[in-house]
Amino acid sequence: MLGKMLDALLARDALAAARRQLAAQAATDEGGAGTRLQQARLLGEIIRRIADPSQPLPAGDRAPIILMLTREAVFQVLSAQATATAPGEGGDVVAPDVVVPDPAAAVPVTRDLASLWDATPEAVLGEAVPDGGSLSTLRALLVGTAGSEMSVRAEDAAAARAFLERLLWNADAPRRRVERLLVRRFVGLVAIAVVAGLLVLGVRALTLGTNLAAGKPMRTSSSWPGCPSDPMCDGILLFHTNPENDHPWVEFDLLTSQTVKRIDVINRQDCCKDRTVPLVVEFSQDRVHWTEIARRIEEFSEWTLKIAPRKTRYVRLRIARPSTFHLKDVVIR
Repeated sequence: MLGKMLDALLARDALAAARRQLAAQAATDEGGAGTRLQQARLLGEIIRRIADPSQPLPAGDRAPIILMLTREAVFQVLSAQATATAPGEGGDVVAPDVVVPDPAAAVPVTRDLASLWDATPEAVLGEAVPDGGSLSTLRALLVGTAGSEMSVRAEDAAAARAFLERLLWNADAPRRRVERLLVRRFVGLVAIAVVAGLLVLGVRALTLGTNLAAGKPMRTSSSWPGCPSDPMCDGILLFHTNPENDHPWVEFDLLTSQTVKRIDVINRQDCCKDRTVPLVVEFSQDRVHWTEIARRIEEFSEWTLKIAPRKTRYVRLRIARPSTFHLKDVVIR
């Protein structure tokens, strides 16, 4: 079941089928299909530059020119599809926006656009008809006699151009499908990584337990009056005492007797780590009698203290010398 879910999430089968379809399309270049599509795209770009010129063009009616070039480009697209064969093996997944020509319908490429048009599956042509357009009208427009384009209207030339652009878009569908599936796979991998990360964090949180000090009362031996105006105290430092001669401290009241097995102490990060040692950790049930649990002599950025589970209500951290005391955070578990 998990394997099937991963296959669906990563689109393995669909991507493999799409790649086979793309490879099959590329293989038809032996018959010139790829070259014909390339020529059709080039003509499409030339038509676009004539229809929407970035610089002034010589005087003249552009609609006949657009229609002549569109006829040639449509011929190249249909020629490419006439030489193409249906991709792959049984069970291949074909993109829903792709109509694959029947191999039996393939015809020799001729210079007769009318014959080529009639031999092309109607579904292929129909998918390229612009909204509100008519396939029969487009056929009459594109499969016309030489010179008939000289009397074409601008809107008819625009309709023929839109038909060509859709033909080219549909012809490029296998590559787009592979790209979409690759994006889907990437998103799937990111989703898996996020879920795995959340599971790891969740397991770690369950293993470590909650922060017993969160939301509980905290007292300090003094409070440096400059803290409200010091950016370092605004959510960056948990507390900041005055310089003291009598062992500055911070005390956490857990409100009830709790089992403590771990304390994470995070020192000030920008400077002054030496002020925080030697650091003594003490427990008490009544705030009168204190028991030293551990002592840290070396400077630190973060200190994780692990002890045998022990009951206490009050946890005190104290500097065992004259100093100024400040920490970024304290987590009690």
